[in-house]
Parts: sequence; structure tokens; C-alpha cells
Amino acid sequence: VIAAEVVAKVEALGPDEPVALLLRHAGISRPPGSEAGELFPRDPDRLPAALAAGGDTDHTAELMRRVAYRLYLAGVTPNALILDYEDGASYWQLGDRSDKDAWAERIERLWQLNRETMPADLAGDATRDALAKQQGRGAIVAYNAWAYDVRTAALRRAVFEPWSNAYGRTLPGGNYGESRRAWATADRNGWPQHVDAPLSGTWSCPVVYLNDWRGNRYLGLSVEQRVARAWLDHRNRVRSALMGAASALDVAPWYSNPDFGRPAGYDVDAWRWAWVAGLLHDRRQGVSRMLLWGEWSDDELKFASPVFAALHAVSADGDPAMPLPERDAAVYLAGWSAEATRLIQDGGAR
Repeated sequence: VIAAEVVAKVEALGPDEPVALLLRHAGISRPPGSEAGELFPRDPDRLPAALAAGGDTDHTAELMRRVAYRLYLAGVTPNALILDYEDGASYWQLGDRSDKDAWAERIERLWQLNRETMPADLAGDATRDALAKQQGRGAIVAYNAWAYDVRTAALRRAVFEPWSNAYGRTLPGGNYGESRRAWATADRNGWPQHVDAPLSGTWSCPVVYLNDWRGNRYLGLSVEQRVARAWLDHRNRVRSALMGAASALDVAPWYSNPDFGRPAGYDVDAWRWAWVAGLLHDRRQGVSRMLLWGEWSDDELKFASPVFAALHAVSADGDPAMPLPERDAAVYLAGWSAEATRLIQDGGAR
């Protein structure tokens, strides 16, 4: 939604596509220069200035404004605004760290341009020097939290505010991976995720792809243990998001297709039932919005069809108030997989 290339693709769709017809009829075109409009460039040398500007939001905001007003005048109201924007300026996106001199120069420039807008506990020389020397976990976490806040604010200005202004009310939606959490969770490599994180939209959208088992957080475990621990981490991310939201309707996790990320040699049925077990657990805790990603094979669609039919009959009777204990990951995965099997194969929905 936020990239000019996406609009170009929509405009290039065939004449049988109603969205393309509507856009063409409305005379929507890119604003001048929009093809160069990046919120945050992938060129790390340009990121310090982009951060100082709060992201290059002007082109995208103008494009969104044009699209939103024309759809509004045409009587079309989107159900939600769902973004998959993963660029930004986190520590991991600041470029190659192997050239230590170039890295240190980039950090110095970043601080020169952004120090005044950073919180006091981040803006000091100690944090800058730790990042320049690629040291200090606390410095990285603090910097990433600030960079995350800058990015969500940019997305809000570039996308959500233009649409809300056009319709005179806030439209629901969210961006991939953003989540307001009630307690700390860790990413696949063991880095803490922002607890009181702001959202660009209205939804928390934790990502719960089973392929996270490949992360550094799970090194030293067997494949089965890694899969179970990653599965449980996903459930805790969803539980934390549910407890951090005003309503369960404000939580919309991202799920992959059933076979995505399956380890070589891993039993297909066990992997798929783990996927279903995650959906079932999350539904029982209150999740009713599930965002599905990936290229689905015909076989996956055939497998998933009765799953989603059954989930409609599942009651949200769980209690997500506490995280599940890591030590019992395999037990929880086995139990929920068995429950998922009964739900689908035996019609045991409740």
C-alpha cells in the first residue's frame, strides 16, 4: 500500500479487476517524484539523514491522500489498512559492520544529525561510543526502541493519517511485526522486543511464522526442541499482545502457509498439526483476526479449508493473562496438537 510500485501493479491489472477499474476511472496517478519516495532508504549511508527528517513521508502521504479521497468519493470504504513495511533504521539495518571505520563514521553522523531528537538516556556519548564499537547490548536495545518509534510515527503520517483524514474517522489496520505488548518477549535471535511500543495503526500484528526455529535463540537444542520452543514463543507473543490491547479485535497476528519453514526431514503431519495448534491456541485466547501470508499450494489449501471452517465454531474461552513457561514447550505443543487433531478430525470444536 505504501510503495508506488504497488500502485503501479494495481493500475496494470486486467480490466476484469474492479479495483483497477475504479482507480482508472478515478484518474488516480502517482504524484510527481513518488517513484523515488522511500520512507527509509535501504542505502545505509542515507539513513542518518532520513532519521533526522522522520522519514521521507511527503510522497507517500500525497499518494495515499489521492487514493483515499477518490475511493471515499466513490463510496468505497476499506475494511482495514494492512501494511507489510519492514524497512527502517534499526541497528541491524545500518549496514555492513565489518568495515569498522566506515561503521563508526556512520554512527557518528547519525548522532550528529539526530542527537537533539533522541531521549536523554540515548543521546549521550556513552551510547554512541558503544554502538560505534559494536558493544553493549543495552545500547543496541535502547537505540532500536528509538528507531522503531521513529518508523511507526513515519508510517502513521504517511499512510494511516491520510486515510483517516479522507474518511473523517480512524480506519483500522496495522503493520507487519508491530505489537503493543503487556510483557517483554524476545525475537528469534533472543533480542528483547519493545514492550510499550507505539503502533502506526490500531492493530498489534505479531508475526508467528514457524520458521523462527532457525533463530539464534534456539541454538544448542535439537530440531524438535527448537520447533517446540519457537512455537511457544509465538504463543507468548500473541498472549502478550492480547493483554496489551484494549480489545482482542485490535490483535491480528500474521501466519504463514502450513508448510512454510518446515525443517528437512521433519514429519509433514507433525509440522502441519503444530501450525493448526498455533491457530487453535490463539483463537481460544481471543484472536479473531488472522492475517495469512505466503504462496499456498493446492494441497495446503485443501488441508487448511476444514481448519478454518472449524475455527469459526471455537469459543474464545482461554485466559492469556500469563506467558506459558518455556520449560514446558514440548508439553504444550503436544497437547495443543492433540487438541487440534480432535478438533478437525473428530469434530470436537467447542
